[in-house]
Amino acid sequence: MATAVLSMRGKANVKKLHFIVIFIMLLVLMVVGFGCGQGYNPDPSPSARSITWCHPLPQGNSLRGIWGSSLSDIFVVGDYGSVAHYNGSAWSLMDSGTTESFWSVWGTGGNNVYATTDNQVYHYNGSNWQKIYEYTAIESPHLNPIWGSSASDIFVGGAGVMLHYNGTAWATMEIGTELYITAIWGTSNQKAGGQQPMMSMCSTAALRCIILMEPVGPKAALA
Repeated sequence: MATAVLSMRGKANVKKLHFIVIFIMLLVLMVVGFGCGQGYNPDPSPSARSITWCHPLPQGNSLRGIWGSSLSDIFVVGDYGSVAHYNGSAWSLMDSGTTESFWSVWGTGGNNVYATTDNQVYHYNGSNWQKIYEYTAIESPHLNPIWGSSASDIFVGGAGVMLHYNGTAWATMEIGTELYITAIWGTSNQKAGGQQPMMSMCSTAALRCIILMEPVGPKAALA
């Protein structure tokens, strides 16, 4: 009987020890993970020698895309419609008006910013976010990368999908592939004295491709 009682006390002590260890670990995580707090403002200058990562700051959802017009005008987008803006001294959350996850963001200035969801494009006009386009040709176009040379020359890529915005309307472009486009880059398609071909670089899960955007229409060259 004495042995049984000691055994039970030993198990109780072990459980108590486990509880203490877990409690200490939680305290450490709280200090490390949340120590920066909402009031933490990172040094935005290029000369800053250290970076402190804080989570969640200013919120806890995964962030997918970032774009800015300057060190005092930065946008980040992410899951469940998350949008945050940095004004050079502090981060603030923005109401995107949606719970759809954002994948990429791009703009020409702080009052003209675009962000993509799986099948939609949202626009920020300096005051509020609103949906300006929805792709319905296929069920899951997986729209992701967005890039443009100006407010009237914007491209969005997806699963075999390339969209173009001319400043007035969105149109689908033939690109000769059904693979997933994950990045877009290019140069202006306007040149003094007339148009010039536009070359956009994109990558897919299986290969790399070069999409030549010509005045008469796009041609895809895969390599």
